[in-house]
Amino acid sequence: MQPTSGFSSEAAVHEFVRHVTTRKTPAVRIVVRHSPAGNTKGADVETIECCPTEGTYYPVDEIVREIVSAIERDAMAVGGVQRYLLLPLATGSDRPISRLQVNYKGSEDYDDSEEGQDSEPPTERGVLRMTMRHQEVFVRSQAYGSQSTIAVLERQISRMEKSLNDAKAENDRLSIENRRLQTEDRALRALELEAESKAKQRGEVSQSLRMLLPHFAARFMGQPGVAAAGATTAALREFVGSLSEAQIARIASNLTEAQQIALFGALSDFAPPPKEDAAHGNTNGATGTEKPATA
Repeated sequence: MQPTSGFSSEAAVHEFVRHVTTRKTPAVRIVVRHSPAGNTKGADVETIECCPTEGTYYPVDEIVREIVSAIERDAMAVGGVQRYLLLPLATGSDRPISRLQVNYKGSEDYDDSEEGQDSEPPTERGVLRMTMRHQEVFVRSQAYGSQSTIAVLERQISRMEKSLNDAKAENDRLSIENRRLQTEDRALRALELEAESKAKQRGEVSQSLRMLLPHFAARFMGQPGVAAAGATTAALREFVGSLSEAQIARIASNLTEAQQIALFGALSDFAPPPKEDAAHGNTNGATGTEKPATA
């Protein structure tokens, strides 16, 4: 027998037959009735005699084999999953003293779509439960897929954030480096301009000193006024007036004592006139003539 559940099995049938044939009011026959779906009354498939003579019973195994054979023949002929009732009857009574429901699966080749012979078709509650189970599996699958997708997206977002942070840090580093280079470039340019200015100033001082050399030589040789006669007095006075005390001190620090005496003498000869002379109206300046320098 091919049971369709743990209860509807040959062992259950065997236990049921043993029980009804050994009770105080034993069954003398067992009716095998087909129980179709719905409220339709089923038809008796076969009646199995358990007591051939009064007080004498067939072996339980033999009775079970006959019941199984009857159910098997009917189910294979009908096809599909069929439900049967075992109804034991006592002597002189048509009222069952007990009952047992057995489900049996008939031939697989049977097409139940033609006549719909299943005695256990799907019920509304069963279909609902099955649909709910399927929906639960579907929702779980969707939730698992969503969680996997979210996890992948989170990892991608994390990688993108890391890349953006690295790019921002690199951009900040490049900006700092660019500002540093610009600062160094401005400082270098300032130094270059300062060096050019000092070189230009040194050139002007050297040129003016070369103009004063003849006067220095005359001073040193004791012939004052010789150099003044051959030089442009106005230019020399302008140069002497532009020198600061610090510049004169630096120039004098590189000369010998005799050279320093000659330098200070030349500076006194070509010093610009005092401001009070200009206020009283210097006739030489008004007429545009120059007064020869004296020693």
